[in-house]
Amino acid sequence: MGIKLSNTGKVLHKSDLLIDEHDDVLDCASRYAETEFNVVVIDAENNDHFKTRKQKQMEKYIMSELESQETDKLKYLLYECLNEVSADRKEILRKLKQSMNSEINKKMYEFLRLVKKDV
Repeated sequence: MGIKLSNTGKVLHKSDLLIDEHDDVLDCASRYAETEFNVVVIDAENNDHFKTRKQKQMEKYIMSELESQETDKLKYLLYECLNEVSADRKEILRKLKQSMNSEINKKMYEFLRLVKKDV
């Protein structure tokens, strides 16, 4: 992760790096003198570092689109992804959100994109 700090030590900008970018940063950083400093975490960010940018983008898209879908489409998605049936919208949303993984995300993502094009 690359970060830019203000004079007071607050994080101004941050960026997750790809593997090849990581090597470039290490190479560049080796030319600078080390500086020790203390870190105080003010507000922790929940971030899954084991997911690719594409996976994170897909999850964000799915979460934003699920809420706006009609109940019938959510019922279909629940059956298609989890082979379950429910009539309660809140229950369907809860199950879909809890079951998110890479295989199910791909199905939901493709379905939601297809439905959006249909509008």
